[in-house]
Amino acid sequence: MDDAFANIASFLGPNAALPPAPARRAAAPAAPPRPQAAARAAPLLPALEEAKAPPRVRAVVFSKDRAFQLRCHLRSLARAQPTEVFVLWRAEGDTSAKAYATVQAEFPSHRFLCDGDAGPAANLAIALADAEFVWFLVDDALVVESFDVVAAATALRRDDCLLAVHARLHPGVTWCHPQDAPCAPPAVFDVVGGDVGKAPALLAFDRSGLSGDWSYAWDLAGGLYRGTDASAVVRDIVRPGPGNDAAAHPNRLEANGNAALRRLGLTSQRPRSACPAVKALVIVTVNRVQDVYSAPVYDATPAPSLDALDALVDDAAADLDVAMYAKTSHDSAHVGDWFPSPQERPSKPPRVSVLIAAKNEEATIVDAVRSALDEGDIVEEVVVIDDHSTDGTRAAVAAIDDARVRVLESSGHGLAEALNFGLKMCSCDVVARLDADDVFAAGQLNRHVARFADLRRRGRVAACGGAAVSWWPDGARAPLLRSRSGDAEWSLLFSCCVAHPTVLLDRRAVLNLDGYASAAEPAEDYDLWLRAADAGAGVANASDIPRTWLRKRSTSVSAARRAAQEAAADAAVARSIGRRLGTEPPPAVVSAMRRPATCESADALDGAAALLSSLRARAVAALAEDARATKRVDADASQRLAELQACGLRLGRVLGVADGKMEALRGLCAAASLK
Repeated sequence: MDDAFANIASFLGPNAALPPAPARRAAAPAAPPRPQAAARAAPLLPALEEAKAPPRVRAVVFSKDRAFQLRCHLRSLARAQPTEVFVLWRAEGDTSAKAYATVQAEFPSHRFLCDGDAGPAANLAIALADAEFVWFLVDDALVVESFDVVAAATALRRDDCLLAVHARLHPGVTWCHPQDAPCAPPAVFDVVGGDVGKAPALLAFDRSGLSGDWSYAWDLAGGLYRGTDASAVVRDIVRPGPGNDAAAHPNRLEANGNAALRRLGLTSQRPRSACPAVKALVIVTVNRVQDVYSAPVYDATPAPSLDALDALVDDAAADLDVAMYAKTSHDSAHVGDWFPSPQERPSKPPRVSVLIAAKNEEATIVDAVRSALDEGDIVEEVVVIDDHSTDGTRAAVAAIDDARVRVLESSGHGLAEALNFGLKMCSCDVVARLDADDVFAAGQLNRHVARFADLRRRGRVAACGGAAVSWWPDGARAPLLRSRSGDAEWSLLFSCCVAHPTVLLDRRAVLNLDGYASAAEPAEDYDLWLRAADAGAGVANASDIPRTWLRKRSTSVSAARRAAQEAAADAAVARSIGRRLGTEPPPAVVSAMRRPATCESADALDGAAALLSSLRARAVAALAEDARATKRVDADASQRLAELQACGLRLGRVLGVADGKMEALRGLCAAASLK
């Protein structure tokens, strides 16, 4: 029996919400949550190690018949500043070779190695020789934000469990273009270095159970490795003998490299990787020169031909507009946008009102307000709504010497009413929420507002959340929390995936929805997001923007009123389902659908599976013209149905809803002799 359930857990993956085994149902309650980053942080090296010279990072760039894109790429490397650059290039014709000569003349300090000089394997050996750290790149990659490769290499130097830093990943990558399939990022990331209130730069994660781009341990499109590891992998791949072309093309080198990592035991020795906290690098996949593995491109993108691009090399002003790639929302590391310079600049991001509701927050309110003021000119005002505090909250705010700060008093009838009053008092159309005990991550509000403006240009968006980092007053830090960035209307049925203290609001849109509902407290924010999604007002996330540090306290609403909050959340979801399907489901069924691992009723699980199937059918029909969204919803629903079936097996029930994963679980059920 235990072996069968172990098989089920393996089948569902590490993130599945499985219930406890029957024999362990009487186990003691779990300990209170602890900051995972503190528990898993790598030990710092001794002071002598810290005094070493800064890491030397060698960029190794692969290029074939894309001299113009190579030039754009090399120019973008100024945002990362590797110590040295080697270019391994190949040209099929004289025109392409001439274009490469022009690029080489622009970058005389870089070392260019042509395939024809000594062959790809020999050139790769030259490029890796004596390298302390190796950063693999491809010619159609663009560094779109500052990326500190020295800090990234330092993280590898300090933490032996880290295998690589993947520059093209960030928490907002939810789609794998090469596989044309969803790829869920890790649920949480550990912040690597940095102080409370600072914007995290680097995030670490465990690779186990991940898929798509997140599962590529050996990545030649932005992967940074120790030189010893990179050399060991290449030696393992490029073995003597006729016909060994394992290094003849980056695609072959990448595929063979992942196998070599496993053979060498490096994936188990170093089970974690890291990535930037924000989008730092994109792969502009708009034309094909690869003849290996048929790597997909965005064929519909109006990009120039390769011959036309070669001709652009003679124009020193011709370039790609990196700023446009940085500002545009992308859910994949591979993008299909072709933004030649100069592009028409979008209008300046709007100024915002920061709205803070406070009740007896004298100890923390000043830090919150000052963190908002420190975001600069984008903050038009900070509106503090004092919800009838009995301590010195109002006086503490009044003492802040800044004309942008306004403190007003609400009626004292709860958070929802205080927030609605504050929205009416704000003067800007865009409102940034912040709780009175939290602080902004420095410098991220401007980025978040620019993303919000980009999303609003594409359609209606009433609310856009960001990512958040939790910390405890004793100084311990928790990982960065990744809110699901895609298909919020679907994800909201299962969790409040928009973090309230990180949200930007379209003030008029929210007021048109009658604002926050007092009757929905303490899940008033969740209820608002659901109503906005159901009304077509739009709810989104910017999971790659770590906008807020959340202070965790035992007296918080989430800790002190957990049961009431879950009941209110279930009720809000039930109302949303009623709006979508026409009938509100029973509370027990909603609870089973949202938290199957805690359900002890097989009937409720059966009802939850049927409800989930109906919701999936409705969502897929509504998203018929959006292939990515449809695949995301379908894959997520299948996984959730399988989790429900696994929980049903614990209670001796095979659920009645048909689904591919559920059919496979029925086989495991039979193996476990469950009927």
